[in-house]
Amino acid sequence: MPKIPILTSQARPTAEVGSVKSNIQIPLTQNIGTVLKPVTDAVFKHRVNEKNLENKAEALTLENESIFKLNEVFDEASKLDNKEQAFNLIQSKSKTIQDEFSNKASNKFVKASFNNSFLGEVQKGIFKTNIRVSKNVLDTLDNQFSIRKNLVLTEAYLSKNPMALQVAKTDLENLTEKIYKGRIDVDQYNKLIQSIPGEMQSFEVTQAIISDPGQAFSDLMDKDKFVNLDINKRAKFIQETKTILTPRINNDWKNYVAAAALGKEPVPFNMNLAKKVLPAETIVKMENQLETIDDTIGKVKILNSINSKDLKKTIDQYELEIDAKVKASAIDFLVGEKKKKYYNDIVNNRQELLSTDPVNFIIQTNEDIKTAVQAIESAEGDQKNTLEFELATSLVKIQTDLGVPKYNQKVMTSNQSKQFVLNYKNGDQNTRVAMLQGLDLQFGNLNNKAFQQLLNDGLPETAILSSYFQNPELTEAFLSFDSEKKRTELKEWGDQNGVKFKKLQTDIRTSKAIRLFEDIVATNTGANSADTVEQMNSITEVLTYYTLNEMFTNSDTSEVKARKQAIAIIKDNFQIEGTYYIPKIWDGKKLLDSHIDTVIEKTEIIKDHYLDQWGAVAFGSMKDDTLTVDIQSEFNINVKENGEWRNTSDGEGLIFGIILPDGEFAPVKNANGNFLEFNFDDDSYILPGTDIKMNMSLNDFVPEEDNQA
Repeated sequence: MPKIPILTSQARPTAEVGSVKSNIQIPLTQNIGTVLKPVTDAVFKHRVNEKNLENKAEALTLENESIFKLNEVFDEASKLDNKEQAFNLIQSKSKTIQDEFSNKASNKFVKASFNNSFLGEVQKGIFKTNIRVSKNVLDTLDNQFSIRKNLVLTEAYLSKNPMALQVAKTDLENLTEKIYKGRIDVDQYNKLIQSIPGEMQSFEVTQAIISDPGQAFSDLMDKDKFVNLDINKRAKFIQETKTILTPRINNDWKNYVAAAALGKEPVPFNMNLAKKVLPAETIVKMENQLETIDDTIGKVKILNSINSKDLKKTIDQYELEIDAKVKASAIDFLVGEKKKKYYNDIVNNRQELLSTDPVNFIIQTNEDIKTAVQAIESAEGDQKNTLEFELATSLVKIQTDLGVPKYNQKVMTSNQSKQFVLNYKNGDQNTRVAMLQGLDLQFGNLNNKAFQQLLNDGLPETAILSSYFQNPELTEAFLSFDSEKKRTELKEWGDQNGVKFKKLQTDIRTSKAIRLFEDIVATNTGANSADTVEQMNSITEVLTYYTLNEMFTNSDTSEVKARKQAIAIIKDNFQIEGTYYIPKIWDGKKLLDSHIDTVIEKTEIIKDHYLDQWGAVAFGSMKDDTLTVDIQSEFNINVKENGEWRNTSDGEGLIFGIILPDGEFAPVKNANGNFLEFNFDDDSYILPGTDIKMNMSLNDFVPEEDNQA
């Protein structure tokens, strides 16, 4: 049998498994550690690089965050004008910032990197700040130089110190030498010294422009004055002065024309100066205006002060005088026509203002009244009230003299009235009561005129009613209805209790007493007067709220009872007589029945027996030669048969007139242009506008009883 061969190995056993052979050969001089070292070094090196990047990122973050704060320090230091102070500021605050962020570093390597970079930024910042502070130093020096120079010039030209003016040039030269010699080149320095006389005159001119631009302009136009100014500086000053003078001259001219239009002697106007300053086209317009208003002031003053009935006659006379001057070639025809138009414009403006704002017109045209207004502005307390009443009295008299109808006379300017209404509406109830009481103190027996004016400008009806009745309980109730909250509260309560506001108002409006009152008011203001309708709506609205309030505050008061109480406020306080009514309360007091009877009796006696003696003039005539006896006789018959008394629009009394074919009421006048009228507080038996004492026994007067329900 064959034998199996036996191989003998000469090597050490290996770690090979099976038949797998290894190619790894380990030198005898190495161990496992040395074999793996290249791998470990690579890992370590990677970790070191990674840590370095982490440190750099952290250091850069700290650097960036610190730079924001550091820049704030540099900005602060850059505003200083002292380098030592700036350096100390940077040193102190930068160290604080450095410590703050350095302490945030996670290791010494980050800290070292941050500190090195931060110190570099500090050095750069110091350099940059140094440049800025250097500039600040120079700027401060220049500013202080300017201040000192201005002080020298001010002392020289404004202190009235002759010695200061005498040494001013020397002082400025010394100051310039001190600040700039050696700092700038020689040529620049010499220019500064040579410019001092011109600067002194520039300062002088500037002050002259401020104090008297007109004179400054004239001096600047004179080449023999301000000789040290160069041509460009002079031209600049001239233009500057023109810019200042132009609006002043235009305003002076406007005031000149306005004063002339009011009949006042205007402040003299410097036309020569205007010609040098204003454009040629503007001067042409001014000269045309001046030509028109020349020699008109005295006549305008007359036109603004005479009675309206005399205006036409006066204007006609002026136009005749103008025509005579034109005929004599004293003035050009076109100039004459312009003067005629000017006078007529003055009259039209006068009549417009007297119709819309008579008090303002009087203040503008009457120096005594203007002075009185100024005196009131500085007065206080009782003195102020006294002066205001005296002013109001004077205003009414002047308006009468000017021919302003009694119904259109005012006691305040339009602006004053509107401002009062605005303040009243914005005030609380206590404020409103005080304001109404103040009107009584201010205007006294003229408060009716004040209230009429205020009512036209929007004063609530509640104010008028409160003032008329002067009953504290009524006042409190009426004024509470100005509150939207109160009105809403009463309406809601009414709805909840079956009392509808609109129906209640209708019931009050259609009651016999209210209908009679409304009819008489409509008669006096025109049957189709929208104002009457609006006023009655306001009155009945107040009465409706009053009714609801009585029911709300007194649970035992029925709707019928409360409504009768509201209606009685009107019914019991007005005496209705055919075509007019008499208020039973006058100036806050009840009129006696005997007084009311006297008023009624006077109306009948005058109409029946004294119209002829009073002398009513036929319409379209002033009893001149063209008036025929037949026309006047027919008019007298018409007046007696168809004439009737009406309430004056201000509610103060009665006025007599006739009804025209178009239904309009036309008050009659006598030859003096006076209306036939008298106030309710006049209980005399004197024929109005005369000294004739009437015989009251001519009529058997028996007052009618008031049977109104």
